[in-house]
This record gives sequence, C-alpha cells and structure tokens, in this order.
Amino acid sequence: MTTVLAPYWLLLLTRRSLFGLPVLFLYLSDKGIDDLSIAWCLATLAACQIVFEVPSGIASDRLGRRNTLVIAGVLRTVGWMLFSIVPNLSGCLVGFACLGAAFAFDSGTDAAWLYDTLKERSAAEQYQKLESRAHLLGLVALAGATLVGGWVSHAGIDVAIQCTVVPMVMSIAAAVMLAEPAFHKPASDREFLTQVRAGLKSIWKERLLFQVVLLAAIIIAACEVYFRFVQQFVVSALSVEPTHLGYIYCAWLGVSALGARAVALLTARHRVVVILRYAVIMLGVSLVWLGGGSTMACLLLTLVPQLCVGVVPVLVKTELNASLDSSVRATTLSCLGFMTSCFVVAAAPLIGFGISVFGEGVGLVLLGVLILTSAVGAHVLGMARRLDRQTTWRASLWG
Repeated sequence: MTTVLAPYWLLLLTRRSLFGLPVLFLYLSDKGIDDLSIAWCLATLAACQIVFEVPSGIASDRLGRRNTLVIAGVLRTVGWMLFSIVPNLSGCLVGFACLGAAFAFDSGTDAAWLYDTLKERSAAEQYQKLESRAHLLGLVALAGATLVGGWVSHAGIDVAIQCTVVPMVMSIAAAVMLAEPAFHKPASDREFLTQVRAGLKSIWKERLLFQVVLLAAIIIAACEVYFRFVQQFVVSALSVEPTHLGYIYCAWLGVSALGARAVALLTARHRVVVILRYAVIMLGVSLVWLGGGSTMACLLLTLVPQLCVGVVPVLVKTELNASLDSSVRATTLSCLGFMTSCFVVAAAPLIGFGISVFGEGVGLVLLGVLILTSAVGAHVLGMARRLDRQTTWRASLWG
C-alpha cells in the first residue's frame, strides 16, 4: 500500500508548494492590476472551473484518474508560468483560466483515485483517515511553501512567483507515476448528457445529500473568494508588513490542519449536514464582524475560514464517496465543484466592486451577508424538496 500511495503523496506535496501564494495578489497590484480587475481574474478562474468541471469528471470516469490528473498538472504549470512571463492583465486572465481548468480536472479526481485504489485492495474503510492525512499533508506543504515564499519575497516578489513553477513541473511527473485503479469502471458506454444526468440524479434523489452539497459549495466558494482579498485587507486595514504574510499563512494553515484531523471526532458526534449548518453560520458571522472591526484582535476571526477549509472538504468527500457508485463518482464530485464555481462567479465581481469603491472591510461584510443569505436559501430549498416528496407520497397513497 505504501508503494502505491507514494506518488499520490508526492503529487499532493508538489501541487500545494505554492511559494508565490502569500504575495500573488500584491504582485498583481505591483504590476498595475487594480482590485476590480483582480476580481474579474477570479471570476475568469471560476468560469473556467464551471466550463470544465463536469467534463473533467466525465473524462476521469472515462479516460482514467491518472490521465486526468496529468492534464491538471500541465494546466497548473502553464498558469503559473504565464504570471511571471506575461505580467499584465491579459496574461493574468489566461493564467487564471488555466488554473481554473486545472482545479476542475483535479476536483474530485484525486479523491476518486484514492477511494478506488483503497476499494480495489479491500481497504475502503481507511478512506476517511487517509483523506484527512492527505488534506493535512497538502496544508503542511502549503504552509511550508508560504513560509519560504515570505522569505524569498525579501529578494523580490517576482522571485517567489517564478520559484512556484518548479514544483508545478514536478507535480506532472508525480501524476504520471500514479497507478490507475483497476476497480474503476469506465462509463464508456454512456453518452455525455446521460453521464451528467446520472451524476446529478445521485445527488438529487437524496435530500440530505443534496443539502450537504449545497452547503459545502457555499462554504468552499466563500472561502475561495475570501482568500483572494484577505491579503490586501491584512496589509492595508491591519497594517501588517507584506513580508510577514508567510508567517500569518503558516499559522492559518496550522488551524486548517487541526480541523482536518478533527473530522473523525466531529462526525462521531453530529451528522454531516448539522456540522455544515454550524460552519456556514460561523463563517458568515465572523466575516461580517471581521469586516466591521478592522483591528489586530480581528486577526483571530480569520481563523474561522481556515477551520472551515480544514474540515469541510474532508467531511464532504467522505460522505459523497461512501454514497456514490464508482462509475459516476468523479462526475458527481465535479457537480460540487460546479456549484462552487457558480457561487464564485456570482460573488467575486460584487465583492471586488465593493472593495474598489468602499474598501476591503465592506467587501468582507458583503461576503458574510451573502453567505448567510445563501445558506438560508439552501435550507428553504431543502425544505421545499421535503414537502414535495411528502406531497408525492400522499398522492401515490391516495391514488
């Protein structure tokens, strides 16, 4: 088992070694790209995730997990190369488009590869433990890379961006070394729309699973939007030196790592949907408070999104993988990524506009309000589904 999983651990380490992450958006600002343009870059990233999310899941179910992860590695490498080679708005838009497509090809495929590999060896019960370990490893790699990136930025922000290309190239080699799981059942006999319908049906037919996917999409998307603007907020509103962002990121990711390790404890006490409801409320309230406070003490509130990043992905992937058939596993997991990207496309320009006109604090307040409103909508939609099922059941009862 150790030999089979070794390339997977290497893939996680290399693709999360983002030395330029702590200073990426400061780098873009230095190149003359304003906050509103950065918001459009983020919207482009999310739009490409939407375009490629479901097709990438189908590609994973048909072409294989390994080939799909290799494609993701190539796109990721091209994206980071464009940031350093073409540091203007056009180059960054194409770079973010490549990263969005890479995220789509990664999304769900890595989890499906791990679950299928374990199930092939009759070890599926170890999935949650190994998924938590994988998430923890990725966070540790990201924390170490951001710490190194903060140090490297003393020599120039450009250097940190350029150094990121090296581990991205290594991630391609790691993906090539993965063994395709034999348990995986290719859905080559299905048409494209039939495969999509099968993936969506697997979510829609279970009300609680449907709510889990909606709430998880809201939380993950909100954290993605938040992380794109928190650098400017911490530097400007809280007067933190840019070179100290590496240390702050390291502390944040440590909290995420603790959250990933606490998943088993949480699921032993509460249902997944209940945990997600608490998480979305905590996240929305903390962002509203953080945006309205703008003091150094508010740095503690930035730990809440980090905790959500640690807990939610592991929680949801475990729930979905245990509930899905192998032939639609990656397709259905991609539906989660699709919903997440839709939320990002809707939220990012709005938050970017709020930041460019009113400042970073107002942008965070808007994001918090949007999270809470969306969570209420998801709950109402879930309740409507339950009432619809009750009506259908009564109608069938009375003939």
